[in-house]
Parts: sequence; structure tokens; C-alpha cells
Amino acid sequence: MKVICILILFFCILCVFYFSWLPNPSFVNQSYLPRWLVYWADVYVQLRTAIPFLPIGFLCQYLFKPASFFTFNGFVLAFIVVALAEIGQFFLPYRFPDWMDVFYGLAGALVGMLAYYILNYMFRPKKAGHEK
Repeated sequence: MKVICILILFFCILCVFYFSWLPNPSFVNQSYLPRWLVYWADVYVQLRTAIPFLPIGFLCQYLFKPASFFTFNGFVLAFIVVALAEIGQFFLPYRFPDWMDVFYGLAGALVGMLAYYILNYMFRPKKAGHEK
């Protein structure tokens, strides 16, 4: 199961880099995406940064520290990914790095970590002898 989660995490990180390093920040030229998604992503430019970091935070929480709310390693990994994505935009025409993208990326990762913690708390097996 962990190998599958690592592969999905790697795919999510690759998606972040791919979409962050497109020459045009608008998704209008991405014909493989559904029109509704292209429209939504172009309207909510800042929020679209947080979306791929939800599964990144979720998977990091599962892989690094599933029993607690926050994993420092997952937070650092999310920060490195979003920082590299923004630094890469320095070298692209029509793209400009933005500190708010870093904020939204980290916020998305934290929400993903929280979602994992809540789901893990709700669905973990109850220990015997603690019923009331």
C-alpha cells in the first residue's frame, strides 16, 4: 500500500511542476482538460494552487506520521515542491513567481494533513476494553 501511495505522491508532485511550468499561466490551451475545469482554474488562479497540494498533504501524513495531526517532514516536502515550482517560473516567459502561491500550496497541504487525521480518527479500529 505504501508503494502505491508513494507513486501517487510522485504523480501529484509531477503534476504540480508540469502545470506550474507551462509557458502560459492560463489553461485555455490545455485541450485535454474539461472546459469547466479550464474555466474554473482561470477564474480561481490562487485557489487552483492549493488543490494539488491536498493529496500531497494527505499522502505525506499517511506516509510519515499517520497518528498525529501534523508531520514536519510532509510540510517540508510540500514547501520544497511549491518553492521549486515558483523558482522555476523565474525562467519562463509570461510566468511570475508569487508568494501567495507558496501560501496557498502550504495551506492545501495542511488541509490535506488535517483531512487524513480526521478520517484516520473516525475510522481507526476501537481498542478492546474501552467501550462504555
